[in-house]
Amino acid sequence: MRGFVLYNSLTRRLETFSPLRKNEVRMYVCGPTVYDYPHIGHGRTYSAFDTLKRWLAYKGYDVYHVMNITDVGHLTGDTDYGEDKILKRALEKKMEPMVLVERMTDAFFEQMELLNVIKPDLTPRASCHIPEIIEITKKIMENGYAYEVNGSVYFDVEKYAKDYTYPEFIGMDLEELEKNYRIEPVPEKRNKWDFALWKRAPPSHILQWPSPWGYGFPGWHIECTVMSAKYLGEEFDIHGGGEDLKFPHHTDERAQAFAAFGKGLARYWLHTGFVRINGEKMSKSTGNFVYLHEATERYGGDVVRFWAVNSHYRRQIDYTEEAMESARNALDSLYIFMQDLEEAGGGSEKDMYREEFVRKFEEAMDNDLDTVTAIKSMFELRNKWYNENLFERVSEEEAKKTYDTLLRMGGVLGLGLDAKTYRRKVLERYQDEIIKMLRDIRDEIRKRKLYEVSDEIRERLKEFGIELMDSREGSRIRFRR
Repeated sequence: MRGFVLYNSLTRRLETFSPLRKNEVRMYVCGPTVYDYPHIGHGRTYSAFDTLKRWLAYKGYDVYHVMNITDVGHLTGDTDYGEDKILKRALEKKMEPMVLVERMTDAFFEQMELLNVIKPDLTPRASCHIPEIIEITKKIMENGYAYEVNGSVYFDVEKYAKDYTYPEFIGMDLEELEKNYRIEPVPEKRNKWDFALWKRAPPSHILQWPSPWGYGFPGWHIECTVMSAKYLGEEFDIHGGGEDLKFPHHTDERAQAFAAFGKGLARYWLHTGFVRINGEKMSKSTGNFVYLHEATERYGGDVVRFWAVNSHYRRQIDYTEEAMESARNALDSLYIFMQDLEEAGGGSEKDMYREEFVRKFEEAMDNDLDTVTAIKSMFELRNKWYNENLFERVSEEEAKKTYDTLLRMGGVLGLGLDAKTYRRKVLERYQDEIIKMLRDIRDEIRKRKLYEVSDEIRERLKEFGIELMDSREGSRIRFRR
Protein backbone atom coordinates (compact mmCIF):
# COMPACT_ATOMS: atom_id res chain seq x y z
CA MET A 1 0.00 0.00 0.00
CA ARG A 2 1.18 3.53 -0.74
CA GLY A 3 0.09 4.92 2.66
CA PHE A 4 -1.07 8.48 3.24
CA VAL A 5 -0.88 10.53 0.05
CA LEU A 6 -1.04 14.33 -0.17
CA TYR A 7 -0.96 16.70 -3.13
CA ASN A 8 2.17 18.82 -2.82
CA SER A 9 1.65 22.22 -4.45
CA LEU A 10 5.42 22.59 -4.67
CA THR A 11 5.90 19.59 -6.98
CA ARG A 12 2.32 19.69 -8.33
CA ARG A 13 1.82 15.96 -7.78
CA LEU A 14 0.57 13.44 -5.24
CA GLU A 15 3.26 12.25 -2.84
CA THR A 16 3.35 9.69 -0.05
CA PHE A 17 3.61 11.60 3.20
CA SER A 18 6.73 10.92 5.25
CA PRO A 19 7.51 13.27 8.17
CA LEU A 20 11.02 14.35 9.11
CA ARG A 21 10.66 12.96 12.63
CA LYS A 22 9.24 9.57 13.48
CA ASN A 23 5.66 9.82 14.78
CA GLU A 24 5.80 13.64 14.83
CA VAL A 25 4.45 16.19 12.36
CA ARG A 26 5.31 19.86 12.42
CA MET A 27 2.80 22.05 10.58
CA TYR A 28 2.53 25.77 9.93
CA VAL A 29 -0.66 27.34 8.58
CA CYS A 30 -0.81 30.99 7.58
CA GLY A 31 -3.22 32.71 9.92
CA PRO A 32 -5.55 35.68 9.47
CA THR A 33 -4.73 39.34 9.11
CA VAL A 34 -6.90 40.55 11.97
CA TYR A 35 -8.30 43.79 10.59
CA ASP A 36 -11.83 42.48 10.04
CA TYR A 37 -14.16 39.67 11.04
CA PRO A 38 -13.39 36.27 9.47
CA HIS A 39 -15.27 35.42 6.28
CA ILE A 40 -16.65 32.14 4.96
CA GLY A 41 -13.38 31.44 3.14
CA HIS A 42 -11.56 31.39 6.46
CA GLY A 43 -14.09 28.85 7.69
CA ARG A 44 -13.40 26.56 4.75
CA THR A 45 -9.60 26.83 4.94
CA TYR A 46 -9.18 26.32 8.68
CA SER A 47 -11.74 23.49 8.72
CA ALA A 48 -9.63 21.75 6.07
CA PHE A 49 -6.36 22.04 7.96
CA ASP A 50 -8.07 21.06 11.19
CA THR A 51 -9.28 17.91 9.41
CA LEU A 52 -5.71 17.21 8.28
CA LYS A 53 -4.53 17.67 11.85
CA ARG A 54 -7.21 15.31 13.17
CA TRP A 55 -6.41 12.68 10.52
CA LEU A 56 -2.72 12.78 11.39
CA ALA A 57 -3.62 12.29 15.06
CA TYR A 58 -5.94 9.40 14.09
CA LYS A 59 -2.96 7.79 12.36
CA GLY A 60 -0.88 8.07 15.52
CA TYR A 61 1.19 11.19 14.88
CA ASP A 62 1.87 13.90 17.45
CA VAL A 63 1.10 17.14 15.62
CA TYR A 64 2.79 20.41 16.58
CA HIS A 65 0.70 23.10 14.91
CA VAL A 66 1.69 26.76 14.61
CA MET A 67 -0.53 29.45 13.09
CA ASN A 68 0.52 33.09 13.01
CA ILE A 69 -1.55 36.19 13.63
CA THR A 70 -0.71 39.01 11.19
CA ASP A 71 -1.11 42.28 13.06
CA VAL A 72 1.23 44.53 11.06
CA GLY A 73 2.79 44.79 7.62
CA HIS A 74 0.01 43.41 5.40
CA LEU A 75 -0.69 46.27 3.03
CA THR A 76 -3.77 46.82 0.91
CA GLY A 77 -3.58 45.03 -2.40
CA ASP A 78 -1.09 42.52 -0.93
CA THR A 79 1.72 44.66 -2.38
CA ASP A 80 4.62 46.72 -1.01
CA TYR A 81 2.65 49.93 -1.33
CA GLY A 82 -0.61 51.21 0.02
CA GLU A 83 -2.01 51.41 3.53
CA ASP A 84 -1.54 48.90 6.29
CA LYS A 85 -4.83 47.01 6.47
CA ILE A 86 -5.01 47.23 10.25
CA LEU A 87 -4.16 50.93 10.43
CA LYS A 88 -6.66 51.71 7.68
CA ARG A 89 -9.50 49.88 9.42
CA ALA A 90 -8.56 51.26 12.86
CA LEU A 91 -8.73 54.78 11.46
CA GLU A 92 -12.14 54.09 9.92
CA LYS A 93 -13.45 52.78 13.24
CA LYS A 94 -11.63 55.46 15.30
CA MET A 95 -9.91 52.79 17.36
CA GLU A 96 -6.39 52.16 18.55
CA PRO A 97 -4.84 49.62 16.13
CA MET A 98 -4.05 47.03 18.80
CA VAL A 99 -7.55 47.31 20.26
CA LEU A 100 -8.85 46.39 16.82
CA VAL A 101 -6.34 43.53 16.67
CA GLU A 102 -7.50 42.15 20.03
CA ARG A 103 -11.19 42.30 19.09
CA MET A 104 -10.75 40.73 15.68
CA THR A 105 -8.46 38.02 17.06
CA ASP A 106 -11.09 37.15 19.69
CA ALA A 107 -13.79 37.15 17.01
CA PHE A 108 -11.71 34.82 14.85
CA PHE A 109 -11.20 32.24 17.59
CA GLU A 110 -14.86 32.46 18.65
CA GLN A 111 -15.86 31.43 15.14
CA MET A 112 -13.21 28.71 14.99
CA GLU A 113 -14.62 27.24 18.20
CA LEU A 114 -18.10 27.16 16.65
CA LEU A 115 -16.62 25.21 13.71
CA ASN A 116 -14.98 22.79 16.17
CA VAL A 117 -11.52 23.81 14.97
CA ILE A 118 -8.87 22.79 17.48
CA LYS A 119 -6.81 25.79 18.54
CA PRO A 120 -3.17 25.66 17.33
CA ASP A 121 -0.44 24.84 19.82
CA LEU A 122 1.04 28.27 19.24
CA THR A 123 -0.29 31.49 17.68
CA PRO A 124 2.65 33.94 17.42
CA ARG A 125 2.04 37.55 16.40
CA ALA A 126 4.14 39.36 13.83
CA SER A 127 4.49 42.48 16.00
CA CYS A 128 6.16 40.39 18.74
CA HIS A 129 8.94 39.19 16.41
CA ILE A 130 10.47 42.42 15.11
CA PRO A 131 14.01 41.67 16.45
CA GLU A 132 14.03 38.25 14.74
CA ILE A 133 12.69 39.78 11.50
CA ILE A 134 15.48 42.37 11.52
CA GLU A 135 18.14 39.70 12.12
CA ILE A 136 16.91 37.47 9.26
CA THR A 137 16.69 40.50 6.97
CA LYS A 138 20.31 41.34 7.79
CA LYS A 139 21.30 37.72 7.09
CA ILE A 140 19.61 37.79 3.67
CA MET A 141 21.46 41.02 2.87
CA GLU A 142 24.79 39.51 4.00
CA ASN A 143 24.14 36.54 1.70
CA GLY A 144 23.74 38.92 -1.22
CA TYR A 145 20.00 38.54 -1.88
CA ALA A 146 18.71 41.90 -0.63
CA TYR A 147 19.58 45.58 -0.84
CA GLU A 148 18.64 48.78 0.99
CA VAL A 149 17.25 51.93 -0.64
CA ASN A 150 16.16 55.01 1.32
CA GLY A 151 15.46 53.04 4.51
CA SER A 152 13.61 50.16 2.80
CA VAL A 153 15.11 46.72 2.20
CA TYR A 154 14.11 44.77 -0.91
CA PHE A 155 14.62 41.16 -1.88
CA ASP A 156 16.65 40.90 -5.11
CA VAL A 157 14.51 38.50 -7.18
CA GLU A 158 16.72 38.61 -10.28
CA LYS A 159 19.83 37.70 -8.27
CA TYR A 160 17.95 34.96 -6.42
CA ALA A 161 16.52 33.48 -9.63
CA LYS A 162 20.06 32.84 -10.90
CA ASP A 163 20.70 30.49 -7.98
CA TYR A 164 17.24 29.09 -7.18
CA THR A 165 13.86 28.50 -8.81
CA TYR A 166 11.58 31.56 -8.82
CA PRO A 167 8.64 31.75 -8.83
CA GLU A 168 7.53 28.42 -7.45
CA PHE A 169 4.02 26.97 -7.04
CA ILE A 170 2.58 28.56 -10.20
CA GLY A 171 4.69 26.75 -12.83
CA MET A 172 6.16 29.84 -14.49
CA ASP A 173 9.56 31.43 -14.92
CA LEU A 174 10.19 35.17 -14.69
CA GLU A 175 9.54 35.65 -18.40
CA GLU A 176 6.15 33.93 -18.16
CA LEU A 177 5.42 35.84 -14.95
CA GLU A 178 5.96 39.05 -16.87
CA LYS A 179 3.29 38.03 -19.39
CA ASN A 180 0.71 36.78 -16.89
CA TYR A 181 0.98 39.14 -13.90
CA ARG A 182 0.79 42.89 -14.08
CA ILE A 183 2.68 44.96 -11.54
CA GLU A 184 3.73 48.57 -11.79
CA PRO A 185 7.50 49.22 -11.65
CA VAL A 186 8.79 51.21 -8.65
CA PRO A 187 11.76 53.53 -9.29
CA GLU A 188 13.70 52.61 -6.14
CA LYS A 189 13.52 48.85 -6.90
CA ARG A 190 16.13 47.22 -9.12
CA ASN A 191 13.44 44.96 -10.58
CA LYS A 192 9.69 45.39 -10.38
CA TRP A 193 9.34 41.85 -8.99
CA ASP A 194 11.52 42.67 -5.99
CA PHE A 195 9.55 42.73 -2.74
CA ALA A 196 10.03 44.41 0.61
CA LEU A 197 11.61 42.74 3.61
CA TRP A 198 11.51 46.00 5.55
CA LYS A 199 9.63 49.18 4.68
CA ARG A 200 10.52 52.71 5.62
CA ALA A 201 7.68 54.19 7.69
CA PRO A 202 6.41 57.72 7.15
CA PRO A 203 5.96 59.75 10.37
CA SER A 204 2.18 59.18 10.26
CA HIS A 205 2.60 55.39 10.36
CA ILE A 206 1.77 54.38 13.95
CA LEU A 207 3.18 50.84 13.84
CA GLN A 208 6.91 51.35 13.36
CA TRP A 209 10.13 50.17 14.99
CA PRO A 210 13.82 51.20 14.94
CA SER A 211 16.11 49.20 12.68
CA PRO A 212 19.60 49.51 11.15
CA TRP A 213 17.89 51.19 8.18
CA GLY A 214 15.78 53.64 10.17
CA TYR A 215 12.26 53.46 11.54
CA GLY A 216 9.99 51.11 9.65
CA PHE A 217 7.92 47.95 9.70
CA PRO A 218 8.31 44.42 8.30
CA GLY A 219 7.14 43.18 4.93
CA TRP A 220 4.25 40.73 5.03
CA HIS A 221 6.16 37.76 3.58
CA ILE A 222 9.19 37.87 5.89
CA GLU A 223 6.95 37.58 8.94
CA CYS A 224 5.86 34.02 8.17
CA THR A 225 9.36 32.94 7.15
CA VAL A 226 10.71 34.10 10.50
CA MET A 227 7.93 32.75 12.72
CA SER A 228 7.67 29.35 11.05
CA ALA A 229 11.44 28.83 11.17
CA LYS A 230 11.70 30.01 14.78
CA TYR A 231 9.09 27.62 16.15
CA LEU A 232 9.30 24.68 13.74
CA GLY A 233 12.87 24.81 12.48
CA GLU A 234 14.41 25.79 9.15
CA GLU A 235 12.90 22.64 7.68
CA PHE A 236 9.59 21.14 8.78
CA ASP A 237 6.81 18.98 7.38
CA ILE A 238 3.71 20.89 6.23
CA HIS A 239 2.96 24.50 5.31
CA GLY A 240 -0.61 25.41 4.45
CA GLY A 241 -2.90 28.21 3.42
CA GLY A 242 -5.47 29.29 0.86
CA GLU A 243 -4.87 29.05 -2.88
CA ASP A 244 -4.50 32.83 -3.09
CA LEU A 245 -1.28 32.59 -1.05
CA LYS A 246 0.63 30.53 -3.63
CA PHE A 247 1.90 33.71 -5.28
CA PRO A 248 3.34 35.91 -4.08
CA HIS A 249 3.14 35.09 -0.36
CA HIS A 250 4.27 31.46 -0.23
CA THR A 251 6.60 31.89 -3.19
CA ASP A 252 8.34 34.75 -1.39
CA GLU A 253 8.32 32.98 1.98
CA ARG A 254 10.21 30.09 0.47
CA ALA A 255 12.63 32.34 -1.43
CA GLN A 256 13.50 34.23 1.77
CA ALA A 257 14.13 30.95 3.58
CA PHE A 258 16.56 29.71 0.92
CA ALA A 259 18.28 33.10 0.91
CA ALA A 260 18.68 33.03 4.69
CA PHE A 261 19.11 29.34 5.58
CA GLY A 262 19.71 27.47 2.35
CA LYS A 263 16.51 25.51 3.08
CA GLY A 264 12.97 26.07 1.86
CA LEU A 265 10.96 25.62 5.06
CA ALA A 266 8.31 22.92 4.47
CA ARG A 267 8.59 19.72 2.46
CA TYR A 268 4.84 19.60 1.71
CA TRP A 269 2.86 22.70 0.75
CA LEU A 270 -0.94 22.42 0.79
CA HIS A 271 -3.51 24.91 -0.48
CA THR A 272 -7.29 25.06 -0.22
CA GLY A 273 -9.49 26.08 -3.14
CA PHE A 274 -11.47 29.30 -3.36
CA VAL A 275 -14.97 29.82 -2.00
CA ARG A 276 -17.50 31.24 -4.45
CA ILE A 277 -20.76 32.89 -3.43
CA ASN A 278 -23.72 31.82 -5.57
CA GLY A 279 -21.36 30.76 -8.35
CA GLU A 280 -19.37 34.00 -8.45
CA LYS A 281 -16.08 35.18 -6.98
CA MET A 282 -16.37 36.42 -3.41
CA SER A 283 -15.85 40.19 -3.33
CA LYS A 284 -16.56 42.86 -0.72
CA SER A 285 -16.64 45.59 -3.34
CA THR A 286 -19.56 43.97 -5.20
CA GLY A 287 -21.36 42.88 -2.04
CA ASN A 288 -20.96 39.22 -2.97
CA PHE A 289 -19.49 38.44 0.42
CA VAL A 290 -20.39 36.43 3.54
CA TYR A 291 -18.90 36.87 6.99
CA LEU A 292 -18.40 33.63 8.85
CA HIS A 293 -20.53 34.75 11.79
CA GLU A 294 -23.44 35.38 9.40
CA ALA A 295 -23.25 31.75 8.28
CA THR A 296 -22.84 30.24 11.76
CA GLU A 297 -25.67 32.36 13.18
CA ARG A 298 -28.02 31.29 10.40
CA TYR A 299 -27.11 27.62 10.05
CA GLY A 300 -25.02 26.71 13.09
CA GLY A 301 -21.31 26.01 13.26
CA ASP A 302 -21.74 22.25 12.80
CA VAL A 303 -23.64 22.73 9.52
CA VAL A 304 -21.00 25.15 8.19
CA ARG A 305 -18.31 22.65 9.17
CA PHE A 306 -20.14 19.84 7.36
CA TRP A 307 -20.54 22.03 4.27
CA ALA A 308 -16.81 22.83 4.35
CA VAL A 309 -15.54 19.26 4.69
CA ASN A 310 -18.08 17.75 2.29
CA SER A 311 -15.99 19.08 -0.57
CA HIS A 312 -12.40 18.18 -1.44
CA TYR A 313 -10.11 20.78 0.12
CA ARG A 314 -8.33 21.55 -3.17
CA ARG A 315 -11.54 22.19 -5.12
CA GLN A 316 -13.52 25.40 -5.36
CA ILE A 317 -16.64 25.30 -3.23
CA ASP A 318 -19.85 27.26 -3.70
CA TYR A 319 -21.68 28.88 -0.81
CA THR A 320 -25.40 29.01 -1.60
CA GLU A 321 -28.59 28.78 0.40
CA GLU A 322 -29.37 25.47 -1.32
CA ALA A 323 -25.93 24.07 -0.46
CA MET A 324 -26.30 25.03 3.20
CA GLU A 325 -29.81 23.58 3.48
CA SER A 326 -28.56 20.39 1.87
CA ALA A 327 -25.70 20.26 4.40
CA ARG A 328 -28.13 20.79 7.27
CA ASN A 329 -30.43 18.00 6.08
CA ALA A 330 -27.57 15.57 5.49
CA LEU A 331 -26.04 16.26 8.90
CA ASP A 332 -29.43 15.94 10.60
CA SER A 333 -29.87 12.51 9.02
CA LEU A 334 -26.59 11.39 10.60
CA TYR A 335 -27.66 12.78 13.98
CA ILE A 336 -30.97 10.93 13.73
CA PHE A 337 -29.10 7.73 12.86
CA MET A 338 -27.01 8.16 16.01
CA GLN A 339 -30.17 8.56 18.09
CA ASP A 340 -31.66 5.43 16.54
CA LEU A 341 -28.46 3.54 17.33
CA GLU A 342 -28.84 4.55 20.98
CA GLU A 343 -32.12 2.64 21.13
CA ALA A 344 -31.07 -0.30 18.94
CA GLY A 345 -30.18 -3.77 20.14
CA GLY A 346 -33.20 -6.01 19.94
CA GLY A 347 -31.43 -9.07 18.53
CA SER A 348 -28.25 -11.08 18.77
CA GLU A 349 -26.56 -10.56 15.38
CA LYS A 350 -23.25 -8.80 14.78
CA ASP A 351 -22.81 -5.76 12.56
CA MET A 352 -21.03 -7.59 9.75
CA TYR A 353 -20.56 -4.43 7.65
CA ARG A 354 -18.99 -1.95 10.04
CA GLU A 355 -15.32 -2.74 9.34
CA GLU A 356 -15.93 -2.63 5.59
CA PHE A 357 -17.08 0.98 5.79
CA VAL A 358 -14.29 1.92 8.22
CA ARG A 359 -11.82 0.61 5.63
CA LYS A 360 -13.48 2.69 2.90
CA PHE A 361 -13.36 5.75 5.17
CA GLU A 362 -9.68 5.29 5.96
CA GLU A 363 -8.71 4.64 2.35
CA ALA A 364 -10.52 7.82 1.31
CA MET A 365 -8.77 9.94 3.95
CA ASP A 366 -5.41 8.44 3.00
CA ASN A 367 -6.10 9.53 -0.59
CA ASP A 368 -5.26 13.23 -0.26
CA LEU A 369 -7.95 13.78 2.38
CA ASP A 370 -10.84 12.72 0.16
CA THR A 371 -13.44 13.80 2.69
CA VAL A 372 -16.25 13.53 0.13
CA THR A 373 -15.75 9.78 -0.27
CA ALA A 374 -15.12 9.42 3.46
CA ILE A 375 -18.49 11.01 4.24
CA LYS A 376 -20.11 8.86 1.58
CA SER A 377 -18.89 5.75 3.42
CA MET A 378 -20.58 7.00 6.60
CA PHE A 379 -23.90 7.37 4.78
CA GLU A 380 -23.49 3.96 3.17
CA LEU A 381 -23.15 2.46 6.63
CA ARG A 382 -26.23 4.38 7.74
CA ASN A 383 -28.25 3.24 4.73
CA LYS A 384 -27.22 -0.36 5.31
CA TRP A 385 -28.74 -0.27 8.79
CA TYR A 386 -32.03 1.22 7.60
CA ASN A 387 -32.36 -0.88 4.44
CA GLU A 388 -31.79 -4.15 6.32
CA ASN A 389 -33.46 -3.06 9.56
CA LEU A 390 -30.43 -3.94 11.65
CA PHE A 391 -31.80 -1.97 14.61
CA GLU A 392 -33.95 -4.94 15.66
CA ARG A 393 -31.51 -7.66 14.59
CA VAL A 394 -28.15 -6.71 16.13
CA SER A 395 -27.23 -6.88 19.79
CA GLU A 396 -27.07 -3.83 22.02
CA GLU A 397 -23.29 -4.28 22.25
CA GLU A 398 -22.94 -4.26 18.45
CA ALA A 399 -25.13 -1.17 18.16
CA LYS A 400 -22.88 0.57 20.70
CA LYS A 401 -19.78 -0.40 18.68
CA THR A 402 -21.30 1.04 15.51
CA TYR A 403 -22.26 4.21 17.42
CA ASP A 404 -18.68 4.60 18.67
CA THR A 405 -17.31 3.93 15.19
CA LEU A 406 -19.42 6.75 13.73
CA LEU A 407 -18.27 9.02 16.55
CA ARG A 408 -14.62 8.37 15.65
CA MET A 409 -15.21 8.86 11.93
CA GLY A 410 -17.13 12.06 12.56
CA GLY A 411 -14.45 13.23 14.98
CA VAL A 412 -11.82 13.05 12.23
CA LEU A 413 -13.96 15.42 10.18
CA GLY A 414 -14.60 17.73 13.13
CA LEU A 415 -18.24 16.66 13.36
CA GLY A 416 -19.48 16.10 16.89
CA LEU A 417 -22.03 13.37 16.15
CA ASP A 418 -22.79 12.53 19.77
CA ALA A 419 -26.58 12.24 20.01
CA LYS A 420 -26.75 13.89 23.45
CA THR A 421 -24.77 16.87 22.20
CA TYR A 422 -27.07 17.14 19.18
CA ARG A 423 -30.18 17.19 21.36
CA ARG A 424 -28.62 19.85 23.55
CA LYS A 425 -27.77 21.99 20.51
CA VAL A 426 -31.32 21.71 19.19
CA LEU A 427 -32.77 22.70 22.55
CA GLU A 428 -30.34 25.61 22.90
CA ARG A 429 -31.16 26.86 19.42
CA TYR A 430 -34.93 26.69 19.85
CA GLN A 431 -35.37 26.92 23.61
CA ASP A 432 -37.04 30.33 23.54
CA GLU A 433 -39.55 29.17 20.94
CA ILE A 434 -40.24 25.95 22.88
CA ILE A 435 -40.86 27.83 26.13
CA LYS A 436 -43.17 30.31 24.39
CA MET A 437 -45.05 27.42 22.82
CA LEU A 438 -45.55 25.80 26.27
CA ARG A 439 -46.69 29.16 27.62
CA ASP A 440 -49.21 29.56 24.79
CA ILE A 441 -50.52 26.00 25.26
CA ARG A 442 -50.98 26.61 29.00
CA ASP A 443 -52.75 29.92 28.34
CA GLU A 444 -55.19 28.07 26.08
CA ILE A 445 -55.75 25.42 28.78
CA ARG A 446 -56.53 28.17 31.31
CA LYS A 447 -59.04 29.71 28.92
CA ARG A 448 -60.81 26.34 28.90
CA LYS A 449 -60.82 26.48 32.72
CA LEU A 450 -58.70 23.35 33.10
CA TYR A 451 -56.97 24.94 36.08
CA GLU A 452 -55.63 21.74 37.61
CA VAL A 453 -53.71 20.89 34.41
CA SER A 454 -52.50 24.47 33.91
CA ASP A 455 -51.29 24.68 37.52
CA GLU A 456 -49.38 21.43 37.11
CA ILE A 457 -47.67 22.74 33.97
CA ARG A 458 -46.73 25.95 35.77
CA GLU A 459 -45.28 24.07 38.77
CA ARG A 460 -43.31 21.68 36.58
CA LEU A 461 -41.81 24.58 34.62
CA LYS A 462 -40.89 26.30 37.88
CA GLU A 463 -38.73 23.27 38.73
CA PHE A 464 -36.61 24.16 35.70
CA GLY A 465 -36.32 27.83 36.66
CA ILE A 466 -39.09 29.00 34.30
CA GLU A 467 -41.79 31.00 36.05
CA LEU A 468 -45.10 31.92 34.38
CA MET A 469 -46.67 35.10 35.78
CA ASP A 470 -50.42 35.06 35.11
CA SER A 471 -52.48 38.13 34.17
CA ARG A 472 -55.74 38.84 32.39
CA GLU A 473 -53.90 39.38 29.12
CA GLY A 474 -52.04 36.08 29.41
CA SER A 475 -48.85 34.95 31.14
CA ARG A 476 -45.37 36.42 31.14
CA ILE A 477 -42.20 34.37 31.25
CA ARG A 478 -39.61 34.99 33.97
CA PHE A 479 -36.45 32.98 34.60
CA ARG A 480 -34.95 32.04 37.97
CA ARG A 481 -31.86 30.07 38.86
